[in-house]
Amino acid sequence: LRYCQCAPGLFFALRRTAGGDLSMPFVGGRLELLQGVTATALAKDLSTLFDCCNREDVSAFLSELERSSQQMSPCCCELRLGKTVVLELNAMPEKDEDTGHIEWHGFMHDVSDRRKFEAILQDSARLQERFLSVAQAVPGFLYTTHIDAEGTSTFPFVSDGIEALLGLRPEDIRNNASVLRACYHPDDLPELFARITESSRTLEPFRYELRVFHPQHGMRWVEMRSTPRRLADGALEAHGLMLDITERKNAEIALQEREAFL
Repeated sequence: LRYCQCAPGLFFALRRTAGGDLSMPFVGGRLELLQGVTATALAKDLSTLFDCCNREDVSAFLSELERSSQQMSPCCCELRLGKTVVLELNAMPEKDEDTGHIEWHGFMHDVSDRRKFEAILQDSARLQERFLSVAQAVPGFLYTTHIDAEGTSTFPFVSDGIEALLGLRPEDIRNNASVLRACYHPDDLPELFARITESSRTLEPFRYELRVFHPQHGMRWVEMRSTPRRLADGALEAHGLMLDITERKNAEIALQEREAFL
């Protein structure tokens, strides 16, 4: 009984008679988990608990109980009480050969917070999957850059599109920003760094067009866009994208040359 008082749930004995009647002759521990259902009521009839549970869960519980009784194997299931509480039950059956009764001795506890966290993780995974699908459709790549207080740059996230645009893999630049800088046209670097510095100081969105080199495709035009923010530790983080604008830029240059010729 002392263990029951300090346990984070309920110890119980669940009995099914040879005639199929269900009851809980023993319940000990956190009775408040049962939302008002008393141990006295459970000792008479388990339906008092079922009245508080989701109907689908009750059907699943009874099916699991039947399976457990036939195989004499552990019974594991969940019961939702109301809209917020989820109880997980785990019990081991034991049959009384004289009476034909089967009694399960087990433990039930509240897993509501765990289920909510799992639901959040599932939602997050779905959002991440959608995000990656969008990232793959971008004619370029998305990235997150992190600059610590000492000025060291890393890229915690880089989408796979960097390979088509620059011939690099995400892991090539993750911890080595110099690999990315080596792709930039040297004539564009002074203005690029000046704008990045200004954006880092003002925390205003950054936008710049520059030339880059692809190992197989030669020079390309790209547009860089990012939005920086200052972190609590003084580091700078920016989420951005680099778009391939080669066709547009070539068209603009051709138009400018035509107008100059005329």
